[in-house]
Amino acid sequence: MYKIPELVIIVSFVIVLSGCFFMPRKSDYIVFKNSNTRPIYVYRVEGFKKEPPVGYLSPQKSKGAMISDNKASKEIRITWFYKDDIPPLTNSIFFDLPTDEKIHESVVVLEKSLTNRSFNFGILFLFDEDARWTVKNISRDSVD
Repeated sequence: MYKIPELVIIVSFVIVLSGCFFMPRKSDYIVFKNSNTRPIYVYRVEGFKKEPPVGYLSPQKSKGAMISDNKASKEIRITWFYKDDIPPLTNSIFFDLPTDEKIHESVVVLEKSLTNRSFNFGILFLFDEDARWTVKNISRDSVD
């Protein structure tokens, strides 16, 4: 027969394991891909509960992040500019932003199925040759 301390340890162990097993796993992979021939810099992405990190995107390259429990609004606002529009460095290690007319803001409207649930695996924002952003649901096999 088990003693009380052993029983408490066993029950605690079972509770911890069952909690980890049944805990919801909602991680979404948010990917930005540049299919344009010019390198771009994605400066800001608005519309997610947690802003995905992006930054510099070389032509034909992608960058993504796994973000847990990240809900999206209906509209995603992407602020971006072409890398060659960045002024030359002055006396700083940080670059200056281009002039306002060279900073672009694109709004991507998400289908309802992409806004209020965890994605199949992720969501891809694709920057095309015409400087337009499109969005689609992606699976593990379709990344990069």
